Amino acid sequence: MMGVAMTLEDFLADHPVDRANVDAHKDRMLAEVRTYHLRELRDQAGLTPE
Repeated sequence: MMGVAMTLEDFLADHPVDRANVDAHKDRMLAEVRTYHLRELRDQAGLTPE
């Protein structure tokens, strides 16, 4: 027997979002991406962090 697909609204009603946690995680991820891009640019330019 197949169940009915859950809507996003149903899921969010059962799993409330902690906006502060989401924003903190987003900030960490963006910092990691910026660090990675900086490292890539340094490598392409033949530079070291020093």
